[in-house]
Amino acid sequence: AVVSTQSTGADLLELQAALVKKIITTERFFPEYFRVGYYGKGFDSKYQGKEFVYRGYELEGRSEFLQRIQTRFPSANVLPYTEVPQESVQKGEGQQIQVFAVKPSSPEERDGLEKTGPTGMPLNIAKYYQLNSVKVFLYSKPFRKTKEKSDNEFKDLWIRNSYYSTPSNLPGILRRCEITKVTTIELSPIHNAINTIDSKNNEIVEAIKKYGSPD
Repeated sequence: AVVSTQSTGADLLELQAALVKKIITTERFFPEYFRVGYYGKGFDSKYQGKEFVYRGYELEGRSEFLQRIQTRFPSANVLPYTEVPQESVQKGEGQQIQVFAVKPSSPEERDGLEKTGPTGMPLNIAKYYQLNSVKVFLYSKPFRKTKEKSDNEFKDLWIRNSYYSTPSNLPGILRRCEITKVTTIELSPIHNAINTIDSKNNEIVEAIKKYGSPD
């Protein structure tokens, strides 16, 4: 039987168009990233005193991820805070683990530079690039520099951004990568307010792209 080249080409184009449409319109669920610190003389040299960023499994939250880590280190104690552990904890006996979620970031955000790259792409594709091939991760925590409360709770609300940098991109061959650099930046209440407004504007733009703007 003779197969029409024209017909086969048309079928391939239709299949390609269907796949592209599916990529753009189908909602995807991306794994979270977690920063894990191993402290104490109870760990061997492979882990002791080191910090890693892990890529979790799809739809895996912190509690499920932590359960996996505890299964591997059943004797370890989980630190209930996110601050840098004291030296007595880091160099003490036993095993101490610290786990919290981090968000993908970029060298530009860490260094306070304007991020460059393609714009105007569909939301799903932009999100894919945002959450893959990442080597800088962010953990943000609000704090106050004064103990006295003001009449406006946001007036004295600072943000401490901790950027964790890895030498290789995630995801990679392994689902983890050791942290080799930590950069801490404090944002004033004014900068915090500006970033909050920008974040809300981005959420609105994403919602419009996802659900469509009204006629």
